[in-house]
Amino acid sequence: MKELKKDFIKKREYFQKRDDEIKKEIEKLEKELNQLENPYWFDDLVKPLMKKIVDKVDKFNYSRYLGPSGLRSSVVLVFAEKKEYVDNLMDYPNKNYSICIFPNDLDNVSFNYYTNEKAETQNKKGTIAEMNGMNNATEILPEDIDEIIELILDSKI
Repeated sequence: MKELKKDFIKKREYFQKRDDEIKKEIEKLEKELNQLENPYWFDDLVKPLMKKIVDKVDKFNYSRYLGPSGLRSSVVLVFAEKKEYVDNLMDYPNKNYSICIFPNDLDNVSFNYYTNEKAETQNKKGTIAEMNGMNNATEILPEDIDEIIELILDSKI
């Protein structure tokens, strides 16, 4: 029995030692994981896209975004020549340019935008889908910045 006890104690000590080592490694990895910065589509894609657009279009001196909001996390990107136009959207009709985009497939970094057309399938008025813009047709947002700018320039609000 002494030999069995001795083997058991040895195994238990080994287990405890390995258990402690593994727990310390897990703690270290959890700390590292908590310090990792997870990319966020809005900060890492939408905001830089807005800056690129402002940099390329002379008359877009000011920009503003509304959102993300709704079931699709839609974001309205607004551009204008004057600050008061973007600060007071309702007071200056036809002075702003905009496009409403939303993530489509973040694994493949794809966005959609709302066209000015109705979707083929219409949801009943007052439904969550209707209130979240799902009666509006959408298209895949082009990859080319110049094509995106064309869409924005065609959508004066």
